[in-house]
Amino acid sequence: MAYSPFADDRRSRRRRNLILFGAVAILVAIVALAVRYRTEERETVDYLDLAEEVAGEHETLSATLSDLFASLDQLDRPTVLQRLTTLSEDAAGLEKRIDEAVVPRPVAGAHGSLLVAVSAWSDGLDAFDEAIVQVLDAPDGDSSGEVVLDDVFDLLRLGDRAYADFREAVERLEADLVTIELPAIAYAGTPEAPIYDAVSLSEELRRLRLLSEDRDVAVSLKVDPEPASVSGGVAVVPFSEDFVVTAVISNDGNVSIEQISVVMTLSRTSSSEEPFVESRAFPALSPGESTSLEFSDLRVEEGAIYSLVVEVSLAEPDVNVDNNSVSLMFQRNTQ
Repeated sequence: MAYSPFADDRRSRRRRNLILFGAVAILVAIVALAVRYRTEERETVDYLDLAEEVAGEHETLSATLSDLFASLDQLDRPTVLQRLTTLSEDAAGLEKRIDEAVVPRPVAGAHGSLLVAVSAWSDGLDAFDEAIVQVLDAPDGDSSGEVVLDDVFDLLRLGDRAYADFREAVERLEADLVTIELPAIAYAGTPEAPIYDAVSLSEELRRLRLLSEDRDVAVSLKVDPEPASVSGGVAVVPFSEDFVVTAVISNDGNVSIEQISVVMTLSRTSSSEEPFVESRAFPALSPGESTSLEFSDLRVEEGAIYSLVVEVSLAEPDVNVDNNSVSLMFQRNTQ
């Protein structure tokens, strides 16, 4: 059989091509790994920057919570509950940011600890207002509020431990990846020096008068036209085509009031005719809120003397019944 030099040449070219393709593949893989490493490095730095920002916000929230409890004797119930609600909303927003973060491989383990921390802190702050209300409104001898409050502290302590684990995990990362400084956060303090204790905090809450539940509704009234003078202890109302009574109902307590009833009674003195009675009801008033009810198209005759009474009542006991009614004795002037 004749030997062909062209066959050896083709085999040599194939070998060179295979070597070239292999080299190219290795080079591409190296470049891909380098790009991936640089991408992970950049994403890790971005993630740690986010973690530092969130941790800084939680450091502020924990200090705010501590200041809130330190100033309980200077605050009223609505203020305390509103501040706790704000803390809860802020913590929920921080939890969402961590939950939605891009998590690169190098910080996957650390992320799990941070997510547990921000979730536990958020849940604890969210439950604080209900726990405090339960302590404040519980009857004497009822310690169920303390149990709920202790559960809240357990959530905060869980968050503290998980955050400590996160800081340790960050310290184990490659030094060139860590360019942040994470604050130490302990919402509930340390086991050796706890900031909060359910029993002592419950006792402090019960001691403070401004935080107890005060349900107080008050009423005042205006008439149109307004009295122009007083004669013999009777207000004199100028003559006009219309006579309108406006009752202003206000919540002077520190809790929301529901199921409010208002009764306006207009009766003519020295007369056997039945008084005119009109009742109104509205669902609720928040602390510090007020509303006006207008009673119009009232028949008031010239020269007659009338007794006007507006009364407000609640479905639950009112701590101050002296301001639940208002009255006016008046005479309608002649034209």
